Amino acid sequence: MKKLSLLTLLICLSFSLPAQLETIPSKEEITAYQKETAAAHRNAGAQFFADELYEDAIKEFTKALEINPYDRLAWYNRAVSKARMDNKEGAIRDLGEVLKLEPGFVAAFYYRATLYYEDEEFKRSRADFNSIISLRPHDALMYRKRGTVKYQMNDKNGALRDYNEAIVLNPTDPIAFHDRGITRQYLGDKKGAKSDFDMAKELELKETLRTK
Repeated sequence: MKKLSLLTLLICLSFSLPAQLETIPSKEEITAYQKETAAAHRNAGAQFFADELYEDAIKEFTKALEINPYDRLAWYNRAVSKARMDNKEGAIRDLGEVLKLEPGFVAAFYYRATLYYEDEEFKRSRADFNSIISLRPHDALMYRKRGTVKYQMNDKNGALRDYNEAIVLNPTDPIAFHDRGITRQYLGDKKGAKSDFDMAKELELKETLRTK
């Protein structure tokens, strides 16, 4: 069998590539029927997900995306399903597609930030929390989460500032007080750390009594 020359291969690729691109319709070309069909597959995937049948869920979400590649919820749901199957790399790729379609999709940023954190990719995790906070500057939880990332990056003063902001926004969060206490203790502020630990215990007790 004769080997194809590099030039022949390049010519073949140049002819085949446009044909592949033509199979991907523009967003405007997706019909109402296609959107409905894709949504039906997405809903089927959601049911499989609820039943913890993640592989089947991924198949349905993939079918939805083959019909309508602009369905951000199908991308997001497939990402979560992949993460449940410990395919974090695939999940992160899908979350990237979500954010291309909707740059303000906070849940996608949050989920990706969490996956990055679990893989100890702290700079990327912090970047996603930065994006969330720019979109939701009064979200106490996001400041606390970013504080945890900064603590792991050995930016203890940055972590302290985020915990301070989290507590200003939500002064009844025992975890924020506890984590700030740990940070203060590391920075040598023993008195401040004790105060935070005491407050965390007090808030936890109040929450326990309230839910009884």
